[in-house]
Amino acid sequence: KLIKLKGTDFGFGDIYTKPGLVAGYVEGYAYNEKIKRPDNILLVPSNHVVQNLLKLNNGQIDLTLGDEGVLRYQIEQYFSNNKDKFDIDREVFAERKLYFMVSKLNPRHGRIIEDFNKELAGMKKDGTYQKILSKHRY
Repeated sequence: KLIKLKGTDFGFGDIYTKPGLVAGYVEGYAYNEKIKRPDNILLVPSNHVVQNLLKLNNGQIDLTLGDEGVLRYQIEQYFSNNKDKFDIDREVFAERKLYFMVSKLNPRHGRIIEDFNKELAGMKKDGTYQKILSKHRY
């Protein structure tokens, strides 16, 4: 999701048309192609989400993006005194799939993945999955 400071002079819907925006990104993240080279946004690299949140908080960048859970956790951990300054977009900017991998060197690799997928489907069906996610959201 995209994140900016509350009270900025642009909305999330303006990011492709407002000239001169500066956006932080984390090098090495698997971002969606939409963010790779927008013409009106200067992209500034960093090594970690917290660096981008610091830059955002200090006015060095206009916005950044990241996984909503990671953003909320980092804000709670490092910016708890002024967490209300941050505005996380309600819309999902991009979604990426997550994968569970098991080495093929493990002779049970196929069975482990099948069992994992079966249990995950059961947890989603009975509400356990959502309960776990809710417990860990900030």
